[in-house]
Amino acid sequence: MKLSKCLIVAGVLLLTACQSEQTPSGSSGVSAETTVAESFTQEDIREDVDSDERTAPGRTEENEEDTAPGKTEEEVPSGTGASGEGTVNTGSYEKEPVILNEAKLPDVFPLEFVFSSGAGAWRTVIVLNQDGSFNGAYLDSDMGDRGDDYPKGTHYICDFSGQFDNISQIDSHTYSMTLSKITAEKEKGEEWIEDGILNKYSEPYGMEDGTEYLLYTPDTKIVEVPKEFLNWYPGWNFVDEDGNQPDTLSCYGIYNIKMGYGFFVY
Repeated sequence: MKLSKCLIVAGVLLLTACQSEQTPSGSSGVSAETTVAESFTQEDIREDVDSDERTAPGRTEENEEDTAPGKTEEEVPSGTGASGEGTVNTGSYEKEPVILNEAKLPDVFPLEFVFSSGAGAWRTVIVLNQDGSFNGAYLDSDMGDRGDDYPKGTHYICDFSGQFDNISQIDSHTYSMTLSKITAEKEKGEEWIEDGILNKYSEPYGMEDGTEYLLYTPDTKIVEVPKEFLNWYPGWNFVDEDGNQPDTLSCYGIYNIKMGYGFFVY
């Protein structure tokens, strides 16, 4: 384009030179033609300058506004906006949300918990594992309930197992958990005589009802736990030499919220 314009300018100048030889001094022909040539040349220079100012070096007008420097539209990562922010992806698909693991019980587990009044011969014992699974046994003896076939009395028993789920830490000394399963090895009411003792299959006393439980750690303040829970607390087991009970539980405890029962590590 510029070459064509230069050739045109050269032709005009040549024509002007020829006319200047044929035109007498004082004629207006040379002045008029020279003015046209100069005007054309200056206009051409202005057009070239204006064209260079409108377009940045190395870019075309079509891609200047929409594409970041050094990248074409195809090179801009998908899912990313002009600001560089957008959906996190790993190339061809969006990243799945991170699912956090459920809380586990403290590393000190498994532990053995006892539910007992301290009076009589009955007790329920469970061994609770860190993942919430457990095994347990209930036993009560009635030596006064005898017969010819069972002169050594009667036992009420229940062997069972189960699972706590939805374990979550409420605060630094309290966990919540849901009893999702509990299964006895035999049917309630089943009986048999063995070694002179009548065995009657019972239910897992202390866990026969209620699904919501709390686990308290040893540093739990006694004033912060329910009175129903403390009714089962073996405080005598933690008194100092002067007979004073501590301000904290000083042991792990499990609270059956619905029944108001307490299981403790002795």
